[in-house]
Amino acid sequence: MGKLGKIIRGAILGGLGMAAYNAWADVQAGPIRYDLPGEGRFFRWREQQIFYQVAGDGPPIFLVHGVNAGASLYETRQAFTALAQDFRVFAIDLLGFGLSDRPARSYAPELYIDLLNDFIMEVIQAPTAVIAISLSGAYIISVAEMRADMITRLILIAPTGIEALTKSAGILGTALQTLFFTPVIGTFVFNLLVSRPSLTFFLRTQAYFDASMITDPLLANYYATTHMPGARYAPAGFVSGGLNHTIGDLYRKLNLPILVVWGQQAVTTPVSQARSFIDSNDKATLRVFDRARLLPQEEHPEAFAAVAKEFLTSVKIAELM
Repeated sequence: MGKLGKIIRGAILGGLGMAAYNAWADVQAGPIRYDLPGEGRFFRWREQQIFYQVAGDGPPIFLVHGVNAGASLYETRQAFTALAQDFRVFAIDLLGFGLSDRPARSYAPELYIDLLNDFIMEVIQAPTAVIAISLSGAYIISVAEMRADMITRLILIAPTGIEALTKSAGILGTALQTLFFTPVIGTFVFNLLVSRPSLTFFLRTQAYFDASMITDPLLANYYATTHMPGARYAPAGFVSGGLNHTIGDLYRKLNLPILVVWGQQAVTTPVSQARSFIDSNDKATLRVFDRARLLPQEEHPEAFAAVAKEFLTSVKIAELM
């Protein structure tokens, strides 16, 4: 066999090997299990199905998960359960994540800003408080600037948009997103990124401070959500930088109560970045949770719920104006 023949043979075998690994990885995934109170529903939006969970009675609260390869409303489950005792709580799976549809398309900040705005207007249909995590905090800030009459208060958990995740995708980012969209190779690369060892590493070093919280059911849920059909498309936008969103000027204009929450041991968005959110808007206050990284609402659910309820019920808007 000549040199060209060996190259072709190697490419074919490599492609078959990647395809086999992709099939094996998908077979290992079980169903997504949220096990939350209330009712799971779908919102029809731009010909796509958007999943959300709703429970409780009282003033509305809208929970918006962060953006990463394994993101879903699962990372708001503790807050959802606790707050549903006193509020009407809505938690969404953004397009491309969780149980929502995952179309093969380009994902951009404007897409999620429109989705969040339309969800508030068409599903919640009332002025609402919002709890948003990480990059989703930047999106909801844009919504709040547009819809000052529909968002009453904000709780931002390790938000981005002033210091972190502000630059749009460059040439390298665009190339990376193109790679992820490649059927066999892109799926293979994504599956390596969301393998159980990779997910465990992410959860241990970035998401959680307390490693004992990374249980088998938790890891199984992250694995399941990253192996749904079309799971790689939205994260491709995140990894490439295409979902980054700058909100510094918009944030300064907000005239509503804001609670900024951070984990003391956060790595990807360190607590030092909280200062820019406090200094940029005099309506904002800060609460830092020790022994927590990106998900203080999950690592300290009772304390977080208590802080959130106090902020949502006892802080008078007039006092902060």
